[in-house]
Amino acid sequence: MREHFRCLRWCILLWSLSCNYYQPKSDTMQHIPNPNDFYGNTSVQLLEDAIENEPSASAHYNLARIYAKKKQPNNALRHAKRALELAPTQTTYLVFAASLYTKGKQYNEAKPLLRRTIRLDSSNWQAYAIFAHIGLAEKRYTTTKQMLRKLTPLLPNEAVVPHLKGQLAFALKDTSDASVQFHRALRLRPNYLPTYNQLTRLYNYMEQPEQAIHYANKGLQYTTVGDSLHLQKGHAFLMLENTDSAKVAFEKAYRRNYNLYTASYELARIAFKRQQYKIAYRYIQHVKKFNRSLPKLYFYEGVCLQRLGRAQEALNAYRKAIQQDPRDLNARGYYQQLRERLALKRLREKQDSIYRAQKAAAEQRQEQ
Repeated sequence: MREHFRCLRWCILLWSLSCNYYQPKSDTMQHIPNPNDFYGNTSVQLLEDAIENEPSASAHYNLARIYAKKKQPNNALRHAKRALELAPTQTTYLVFAASLYTKGKQYNEAKPLLRRTIRLDSSNWQAYAIFAHIGLAEKRYTTTKQMLRKLTPLLPNEAVVPHLKGQLAFALKDTSDASVQFHRALRLRPNYLPTYNQLTRLYNYMEQPEQAIHYANKGLQYTTVGDSLHLQKGHAFLMLENTDSAKVAFEKAYRRNYNLYTASYELARIAFKRQQYKIAYRYIQHVKKFNRSLPKLYFYEGVCLQRLGRAQEALNAYRKAIQQDPRDLNARGYYQQLRERLALKRLREKQDSIYRAQKAAAEQRQEQ
């Protein structure tokens, strides 16, 4: 009887998780596995307690999915690796772990898992798709081409294939073929959000901002997030010199994805040009948490600090701006002017101090 209840408990836990599993629209999943597509509302603690006494590969896998959805990659990987230890030949676990590593840009960790998956199942399209994505990320385009040759016959009518081909063409600066492939992907799957993201980037790159805005708006019909689409809309509006609309788009991108520092950078530049130095400085501090090498970042920070009356900090920022780009004449000019101004201020303060001391000494002699 005790064994019966134990089995029943596991069935309930795993059934509740499977109810929330990503459901594809066709027999094959429509895109590269994304950890954020895996859901789970069951108590995490309940599963953690259960597997402590009864280790189970499927339970660790389901916990990994939950943590991935909660955007806790370390916990997700911990359970994904434990699932693989218990079931090293389960291709579902291998692909999921590889997708986690890929999402975290740990490509050298992902590739052995993908190779093992392909050895176990040469028709696993997800492994080829992730490998193709890694090839693009590492600029190893020959690898991407090889993976696409394997992937195409496996998914003849799925959007992921022309989407990846479009990304490859875009990376190779073949904008004409990239456009053809992205539009082919959208004909196969009109709500395929990754293609809308790439298509808006492509049209911005081709300096066709009206088209970029058009496809960004179409893509936003299929998502409540759309941070990348709002970002690309912002860039398109800047090309059209519509700063107000650009600001609105960048703000939406920033609110939807706090880590999207490029939106913060553009908002800082807009505020800087409007002489809203306090707002610009706030966005600059956010950008610095993620990337300190963006063009003129320290110059903008220096000007903001100077306008906010923090001269010494501004001087340090100008120094960093010059180190970042020795040819930045603006940073050099502002640095030299502020340095001379501070030196003159110190000289005057010293003269005032001497004058006060002399005056005090003269008054003291008079009293004597």
